[in-house]
Amino acid sequence: MKDDPLCIYAKEVARIIRRSERTGDRWMVDMLCFYGKKPHQLITIREFCEYAGLEYEEVMDRYFRKEKRFV
Repeated sequence: MKDDPLCIYAKEVARIIRRSERTGDRWMVDMLCFYGKKPHQLITIREFCEYAGLEYEEVMDRYFRKEKRFV
């Protein structure tokens, strides 16, 4: 889908893993280290899914894609 977001933020990580926003922050720092990125670089949703062991399509459908409404 063309309008899908590319990157993920700590608040979204926290919502997906059902933990505090502080834990989401820690996960973001851990992922930056894991992928060898600099602090100003972003984590993609695909990288998050790989790191967390989640299916990309399931995460996208559940948390990022808007409902398809019938008109």
